[in-house]
Amino acid sequence: MRLLITTLTLLSGCGTQIREIRTNPPPRALTPRPATAVEVYTGHAPERAFVEIAYLEAQQESPASRDTPADIFARLRERAGAIGCDAIYITAPNNRVVEAVAGAQTLLGYSATCLVYR
Repeated sequence: MRLLITTLTLLSGCGTQIREIRTNPPPRALTPRPATAVEVYTGHAPERAFVEIAYLEAQQESPASRDTPADIFARLRERAGAIGCDAIYITAPNNRVVEAVAGAQTLLGYSATCLVYR
């Protein structure tokens, strides 16, 4: 039993946490959509008219996280889809350096804006 509790405790900090801040009211009613239906922009915002309705911030939870940048983008798409966004615009990396048993390690992170087309 003690081993199970220790294992679950270690695994609980092994993913990516998503924080969400709502910013503007959407231009229409939102309905959840699959992550695969959420467009991803990295170099520039879409040319279509849109409203930024939320700021999303993704961050690996601990040095034990195995999430790659692709995994983190997928998590951002999942959250945006759950909100009902049409697209996300990845605005910047937000990596964080932490001290760990093996020395300083970088936790990967990205910021994104959740967009709804007009």
